[in-house]
Amino acid sequence: MISFQLHNWSDLMSIEVEKKMPGVIFKHISAGRTPFFTWFISSALEKALQVIYRFVKDNLLVNAYASSKRSFLLNRLLKNEKSRYDLIVAHNLAALYPASRFARKTKTLFAFDVEDYHPGEMIHVDIKNEVRRREMLLASILPNANYVSYASPLIGDHTLQLLQQTIKRHFFIPNCFSQLEFHEPAVLPDEQPLKLVWFSQHISFGRGLEELIEATDAITDAIELHLIGQSNPDFVSGFIADKDYILLHPPMPQADLHKSLAFFDVGLSLDMSRVDLNRDSALTNKIYAYAQAGLYVLATNTKAHKWFIENYAWGGVLTGQTS
Repeated sequence: MISFQLHNWSDLMSIEVEKKMPGVIFKHISAGRTPFFTWFISSALEKALQVIYRFVKDNLLVNAYASSKRSFLLNRLLKNEKSRYDLIVAHNLAALYPASRFARKTKTLFAFDVEDYHPGEMIHVDIKNEVRRREMLLASILPNANYVSYASPLIGDHTLQLLQQTIKRHFFIPNCFSQLEFHEPAVLPDEQPLKLVWFSQHISFGRGLEELIEATDAITDAIELHLIGQSNPDFVSGFIADKDYILLHPPMPQADLHKSLAFFDVGLSLDMSRVDLNRDSALTNKIYAYAQAGLYVLATNTKAHKWFIENYAWGGVLTGQTS
């Protein structure tokens, strides 16, 4: 398995996951500034090809490297890969071109797991060209995949509409987990506050927490709000400081997080449609984790969450996207 090291708190989580799979060989690529020369070359190439792109829009390599320098880094590693495989699965857009190229070169079956609809994500640099690059990569490479999986029916719909042709196999794989990771929910005394929980990689702005906290400030005597993740200091000082009913928890390994959910009442899934098309279409792992842990789910009414509650009506209820 090949993955990128981000050189932040998440690397420790990745190490814990790898320890549980002793039979798997892991290879890592640095996504940071170390080693400096590799980072400098990949960054300079990405910027240069973003300028050149307008003259060679149909070149797959230019599209891939201009979209993400990680494509260059992964392709560089695979050039020296001697092992042979039965199936190669790419899991993000930066891996799509290098993995498909390596699969074609080695005559190996190739697949792509579409966890997000990448052309519909929020893009901050060279926006129109980057959307075109992402669309071109998906439309050119996926028809040759042995299969395409997607983490939400809506993300699958957007992807298939973009391709405008039949692909061999495609199917929905929910972002859910082994039920062995979850404990039966605890029976909590009625006189305790209602315990609400929300988790993500980052406790920060633009995640629906601003609207949530504005609403929960009015019922502080009745609830506890537990937030699990890496805290943004500016967000904490602006929205959470001096609020005793809000409890912050650091990021947890997946197994510990899932076991801890047994001690809460309501799981909060707070995506906002206004962020981008992908947010409106995505089913995050948190909504499945809450349901598997036996919590009642309170979810904002994105299109994806509407699909979830319609199909699993026992799971919870939808709410609007304002305080």
